Amino acid sequence: MIKKSAFWQRLLSYLVLAILPLCTLASHGIVPLFLVICLSISAYWLVQQGQVNFKNIFNSIPSYKEIIILICFLLWALVSAIWSIDLKHTLYLWTKLLFLLSTGICLFLMFQNLDKNFKSWLLLALMFGFIITNAWLIIEIKMHGKFLSLIKGKDIELTYYNKVLSLEVMLIWPILAYLNRFFKVNADQEVKYLALIFQLVLIFQTAFVVFSLEATTVKIAFVIGALVGLCSLLKEKIIKWFLLSVCAVFFMTAPLLYKQILTPSTIASMCHKFIKKPSFYHRLYIWNFVSNEIFFKPWTGWGLDTSRHKYFAEKKILRAEIKKQTPFLKEATLDLLPLHPHNLPLQIWLELGFPGVFLIICLISLIISAIPRLFNEKFNRSAAYASFASALIVNMGSYGIWQSWWISGLWLTIIFVRFLENGND
Repeated sequence: MIKKSAFWQRLLSYLVLAILPLCTLASHGIVPLFLVICLSISAYWLVQQGQVNFKNIFNSIPSYKEIIILICFLLWALVSAIWSIDLKHTLYLWTKLLFLLSTGICLFLMFQNLDKNFKSWLLLALMFGFIITNAWLIIEIKMHGKFLSLIKGKDIELTYYNKVLSLEVMLIWPILAYLNRFFKVNADQEVKYLALIFQLVLIFQTAFVVFSLEATTVKIAFVIGALVGLCSLLKEKIIKWFLLSVCAVFFMTAPLLYKQILTPSTIASMCHKFIKKPSFYHRLYIWNFVSNEIFFKPWTGWGLDTSRHKYFAEKKILRAEIKKQTPFLKEATLDLLPLHPHNLPLQIWLELGFPGVFLIICLISLIISAIPRLFNEKFNRSAAYASFASALIVNMGSYGIWQSWWISGLWLTIIFVRFLENGND
């Protein structure tokens, strides 16, 4: 029994260590890894207890209000199939979300019952995976992506690494908080120096790769995460209420902001001298168009995953209008909604309307409000705020919220942040 338990512990450690390196080579590989981790932790509990006591696991669900909100969100997403303009895709995505969220909830609940030493070991494995990933990225930056091109058999742009960077800017904060515990306990002076060295290596490695690669949203997420974390160390209550109020106001007013205030012409007139990136202005056109579409169905939305429907995908902005609003852009045409809005509040408004946005605000409010209650140490609370802020910024400007690899990454971030709960026992 002990040997079997040790086997599953080692396997879980190797799987955690592989998360970021695997995402570096193939970002979508995190999804099967996420599922393998779930199966492995289930097997570990089966060996430990003789059986997986699902009754005890699911009895704890009512104590997590966040999970209740997620269930309500899933139900509303299913209801949206009634008026969806793309019933097939709505039902397909809903089934996928049900599976991923259910898997994430099970994984979250099972990981919370691990002993603190095993949690520490898994955080240590994550840290080494982090350092290995950054070392690879530094080499690739210096070699202009030649190694990955050899592996893939074709030319690869360095922007390929933007996805793993998005995970890094969320996961670096719990790792730094984990290392900080060595300054609190009665450790040898050498151990404290080693912990400090690892902290500095992680910070400088991550800062170098983030600011060397072309990932504007990730850069902003890294800086905002650092600022939120530092400010929470000084004025925690202010940061908590600041995050709550900003999230609530921004999510509720996002369609109006992007329709009337943050328009392409307005932003271009202020920023064109120091922001030349065409993709930045393309996002502004997307957000302005999506905001207009939201006002046609603000109460119900168009249906889950309908942002991918050809009704939106076929719409373009022509050269004459581009020249009128952003004359310095040379694009002949721009897609007004390629796949998804690249903006969490707007995507929820467009697909699920006011009820969806209200449930997301409730979920965000519960997460922020839970941080002071769950973490005893100020540094751990700071790391939780920083991870939340970084994740939110990435969601505001990059990926579609329903992408499988992104949902898996968010669940893993939540789990590792929660590991800090017993970090100073």
